[in-house]
Amino acid sequence: TQMVGPWLTKQWLEGGGTLVSAFGIGVAALAFGLLFAFFVPKPEAWHSKA
Repeated sequence: TQMVGPWLTKQWLEGGGTLVSAFGIGVAALAFGLLFAFFVPKPEAWHSKA
């Protein structure tokens, strides 16, 4: 997705979006990624409970 980011941002801006909103989407994606990385249990820990 890092390779697609600049192209996707260009499409967003040409479609009428603002740079601030594009930045906000990026911040939200980063926050979601951090939450997912730190708070979702590892598969091996989850499956060992069965």
